[in-house]
Amino acid sequence: MMKFRVVGLCIVLLLMFTSNSFIQAGSSTWTESKQVSYSGGQKTVTVLWVDLNNDQVRLEAAFAGDGVGNTAPLKNIVEGVNDADGKGIAGINGTFFNAYADMQPAGTVIQAGEIKHISNTGSVMAITDTNAVRIDPLYAKVLGGTKDQWNWPYSWYAWNINHYYNDPSATMIFTGDYEGTKPAHDFTSIEVKNGVVQKIDTGSFHIPADGFIVLTKDQNVIDVFSVGEKAEYRVEYYRNNYTSLNNQSMTLDYSRVRTAIGAGPQLVKNGQVVANASSEGFSEDKITQGAAMRSLVGVTADGILGMATVSSVNVVQLGEIAKELGMIEAMNLDGGGSSALYHKGKYISGPGRNISNALVVKELNHPPVSVELNNKPIFFDSEPYNNPTYGRVLVPLRKIAEALGANVGWDPATSSVSIERLGTQMLLKVDSSTVNVNGQNHTMDVPVILRNDRTYVPVRFVTEFFDGQVEWDGITRTVKLTINDAREILDLAKAYEESGQLEPAIGKYQEVLSLDARNITAAKRLADIFNRLLEKKEEAIPYYELVYSLDSEDSANINALAWLYYSTYQYDKAIELFEAYNQLNPTSGSGEYGIAQCYASYQMDDIGKAVDYFQRALSKKLNDTQKEYAVTYINKHN
Repeated sequence: MMKFRVVGLCIVLLLMFTSNSFIQAGSSTWTESKQVSYSGGQKTVTVLWVDLNNDQVRLEAAFAGDGVGNTAPLKNIVEGVNDADGKGIAGINGTFFNAYADMQPAGTVIQAGEIKHISNTGSVMAITDTNAVRIDPLYAKVLGGTKDQWNWPYSWYAWNINHYYNDPSATMIFTGDYEGTKPAHDFTSIEVKNGVVQKIDTGSFHIPADGFIVLTKDQNVIDVFSVGEKAEYRVEYYRNNYTSLNNQSMTLDYSRVRTAIGAGPQLVKNGQVVANASSEGFSEDKITQGAAMRSLVGVTADGILGMATVSSVNVVQLGEIAKELGMIEAMNLDGGGSSALYHKGKYISGPGRNISNALVVKELNHPPVSVELNNKPIFFDSEPYNNPTYGRVLVPLRKIAEALGANVGWDPATSSVSIERLGTQMLLKVDSSTVNVNGQNHTMDVPVILRNDRTYVPVRFVTEFFDGQVEWDGITRTVKLTINDAREILDLAKAYEESGQLEPAIGKYQEVLSLDARNITAAKRLADIFNRLLEKKEEAIPYYELVYSLDSEDSANINALAWLYYSTYQYDKAIELFEAYNQLNPTSGSGEYGIAQCYASYQMDDIGKAVDYFQRALSKKLNDTQKEYAVTYINKHN
């Protein structure tokens, strides 16, 4: 009986130590040297393995000096993620970058759920909130909006985020993460702080601490911005189709992606070698076919991530090696002098040159606390945690407030924070338990805490003051927040409208306005829907009036409202708005034409003024129908 047990134990140990990626007991990372065969012969490859099934392992995309545009040794980047939450224990070089010029990255990077830089060439390895790994041919599209609207003439676009181009046709966004080159320039600079345009200038490179700057020479882009008005941007994700003109095909859901690092080409897909650099937009021989020092990252079927550097191979051979290592998905990273691999205080290979960014393994001190808002994860650059002193889950204030749709301001002189959401205003101060809500003081059972240079607050208190609900799932250690989010309801309303379901669309747009009375998009859509429904035209008027109160320079809205006043016999109001239209469009005759129609009506019947305004209109731009009517009226009454 004892002999049987010994043999069985030996079999188990043999299986463990002959596995492609055996897991060392009690360790989240380990190294393995393995001899592999490939088309060029054989190599001994040292692999750094990472157990992604361990929820205290966090993969981070980290920049040198914590800023886009810096460079540093890989060791410094790995150790740069150390904080109160945990420490960096391993890492590998990341995206391509301009190593012989301005040091700017040349790859896509997503950090804590936010895109920091874009490259629509190659592939992206994305890691979700549950440490699931995927590799995509990603196309990231930057879209901008102003005055809470995302359609022309309020929309704008940008080439990239945190990347400077000399090209005069470029439109660029720079955030507080940018620490790269800031040359003298003659672009128009639009400064946006807390979601509001602060300044429009030329030649400035001042990036507001709580906002971003847009650099552009495109007059169509410049014209959509106005000082004092709202401005924002978002990124949409698509599967890259390198054969199409605009490169984008099907949309990709990146709402659960915490970290992404882009380079390419993809080496292994579904367990098969697929390395083809030219098909992913690469053209340099050193990437498409040359042999060089290369770095790879991949994942096995059992959720073990592998990192390795390999000398003197091309990308196809690197793919063969990744497959031999047991990886079912793998991707090429930057190589040559950038290749380096670091683990627990020592270089496995390298250090190579200073690099722009890296994929870092961070080991958390405690099991993480997750936060979801309306069933979608919120990612933080500093971890939420369960404070043992107070027995409360604390979260970084800025991120939770912005996720709830609030604007956040910080006053360093007084260490105080201001938050505003849909008419609710909150004032808090570091080390104080007092919070002022709309002028009234309230007491939290936990003071505002400074941790990792971030202000932390109890998630329940802040959320409930914004009329949200909070639940705690102790099994998954997840805080689940539910709050009426006007943005999500607006998306649902648009979907109803686009599918022709106007009644539910109306209901959802009205729900948006009940949450956010200044939501100009919902007001515009309601005005348009009611105006199209002939039996409900009068119901459109208050929505057009709301839009006018929010944006007195929207010519299309003014024109539509003026004609609605005309059709409902409110001629004085109609004339006032037609005159406002004239001021905004001095070369158009439409305003004078509308005024003439008012005076020509049966109720006003002022023929002299009607003829006068028809003649003024004819001296400007009118369509053929308007011209014919004006000429006929003038001839009839002269």
